[in-house]
Amino acid sequence: MNKMKQMDDAIYDIIVTMTDAEKREFAELFTPTLSSLLPAGFSLSNKQTFFMIMRQQPKYTPMREFIMLLGDRHGVDVSFIADRPIIPKEGLYGGSGNSGKSYMLSALGLTTADTYGLDVRVFTAEKQAKSFSGGVGKQIYQWIEPLIKSRIIKNDEEKAILTFPSGGTIHFCGLDNERAWEKYKGGNIAEMIFDEVTGIHPESYRKQIAGWCRKSPRAFQIGYTANASAATNPHGKHVAFYRERFVDGGGKDTFYLKALPKDNPFIDYESYKRDLEISGDPVFAAQMLEGRWDIMPAGDLFKPGCIREVADIPANGITKRGWDIAATTKKKSNYTAGVKMRYHEGIYYIMDVDVFKEAPNENDKRMRLNAQIDGRTCEIVTELQPAAAGKYLEEHFNKKLFNGFTHKSIGVPNDKAVRARPLSVACANGLVCIWSSCRNKYEFLEQLVAFPNGTDDDMVDACTLVFNAIQEQVANYTGST
Repeated sequence: MNKMKQMDDAIYDIIVTMTDAEKREFAELFTPTLSSLLPAGFSLSNKQTFFMIMRQQPKYTPMREFIMLLGDRHGVDVSFIADRPIIPKEGLYGGSGNSGKSYMLSALGLTTADTYGLDVRVFTAEKQAKSFSGGVGKQIYQWIEPLIKSRIIKNDEEKAILTFPSGGTIHFCGLDNERAWEKYKGGNIAEMIFDEVTGIHPESYRKQIAGWCRKSPRAFQIGYTANASAATNPHGKHVAFYRERFVDGGGKDTFYLKALPKDNPFIDYESYKRDLEISGDPVFAAQMLEGRWDIMPAGDLFKPGCIREVADIPANGITKRGWDIAATTKKKSNYTAGVKMRYHEGIYYIMDVDVFKEAPNENDKRMRLNAQIDGRTCEIVTELQPAAAGKYLEEHFNKKLFNGFTHKSIGVPNDKAVRARPLSVACANGLVCIWSSCRNKYEFLEQLVAFPNGTDDDMVDACTLVFNAIQEQVANYTGST
């Protein structure tokens, strides 16, 4: 049995002996400033208690001593708290709806800021960051509102920063796209919290995790190991990336604790279960009730695993990038997506997938940058637009945006399923592969399997466009590829 498994078992041994009163006493140690505000009857579920213990620091005295006291009181070995290994850098709690995820993340953030006197960043959607909406923001505000009104806790509304008597802070940050991380570089951040993490772009998540400063003087003084905690339901735009990172194995720096609605002592589970079961959406019900990461709304064109992953791409072949271009950047508008594909000896290789939502000028810059990286041997394909609009776009593409590169606009059927049928047939026959280092690989494959029933289809549209363009050239080509 490895050391982490032994520690997990030891934590559960102490949890199952704890009374509700002891769990409340343990919770009161989270935040001295707020302990008097905890409602009557407040307690923790076993899994909530486990997650809090798992994220505690070896050198923090009050919680460590309380756990040791419980060990003596109940005759349980709690030596793990004294000489435990470094806590995993990243933890994910949740996997279903109403399992107390936001509650746990809020408690962790408050503990770090109020008790340790350290700095916390809470990452969420941009609109939620400054309005105390969303799961974590709403929960924290409910707890601390009296202390904000009495000015015990300072609230900088413009910067969305809470400052506690200990000197610790909680900074609410919007992290909606792959470039959002650039706004939050550096800083002595001890705890990063990601609320509904499957809505956060993987690139911004990776950059935040890789780039934070973990050696603040205060953290070093008290022996605090910086870490990141996330929570989510098992669906969302980027669910495939986080499932791979945490649920399907993870690594020594990550751990996943599955929590279910029945683990949350604060909801009417039977009523919640009944409402989901009669909702008419069995996939959503299974995700929210059972924490199922392995199911999704399925389309009828592409099966899971229909595109195999390869470590290498042939150096030569017919190479094109197809673009599905969004008209606006409104919240409910589509994304712009570009798929680069190469055909070589009967196989179609997906080499790169770029997807983004930018203002028109930034859109153009991003597409031209891709063209420059792809090189002049990679033809650019866009959808032919009708009438005057099409003529204007052709001129814009050829004389400005893609000037110096080979560009072609092609007509496509209005029915997206009809467009995708040739690609579907090729995938079913094992003729399509994807490079293991392809950007947005997981998100693309997730979107492909859900097509045409999924919420988004931008990457699939770009892929079918470039596939059809290459297939047409192959059909008329007599040379070697």
